[in-house]
Amino acid sequence: MPVLIEGISVVIQVNAIARRFPGGVEGFRRAVPNDTMSADNELARVGFMAPGDVQEYVRSLEACGLVYKRDGKPIDLVVVDQQSGPTVACDWIEFGHVALDGDEKKRIAVCRRAGSTATKVFMPTNWKFERSLSASFHFVPAEDVAKRLKFYDMRATLTCISISRPARRSSWGARRRGSQRRALSLLHNSSQRQP
Repeated sequence: MPVLIEGISVVIQVNAIARRFPGGVEGFRRAVPNDTMSADNELARVGFMAPGDVQEYVRSLEACGLVYKRDGKPIDLVVVDQQSGPTVACDWIEFGHVALDGDEKKRIAVCRRAGSTATKVFMPTNWKFERSLSASFHFVPAEDVAKRLKFYDMRATLTCISISRPARRSSWGARRRGSQRRALSLLHNSSQRQP
């Protein structure tokens, strides 16, 4: 059955999780670092906003016994982009965009096991299209950033910063949260100084 793909997703074969991940499927569920997981009985998906977070998560899965690639081919997991699909050729999944509930204005990216005919899409708990990346996704190519985005110098008034990422819920992100707190503290302190 298809799983929702948003942002940059890590798609993992459930049978590999059951065989190799410490604690099996339940151990995997407890270790997922954010609230973006969706799964059927064949595939599990965890989503991220930043490539660095994906890389860190893939490394953590490899440390738990899962195999990302062998000879350039994905074995237990594959990275899938919301707009362009798998980042490397993968013969065990199919990727595409479908109309949610038949509504062409609500297009979502999905991934399912190759050869499957299932159409019911599994989504994270409490996922709503109106609050999703599928509804609001906008990609700005690097070469267009200067032309399409405006940047403002707000150092004199900045007192708080928000990083828009899915909420983390395991020790996987503890090191990064500590770094973020230190960076926020430094930023707040520097914003208190006169330019």
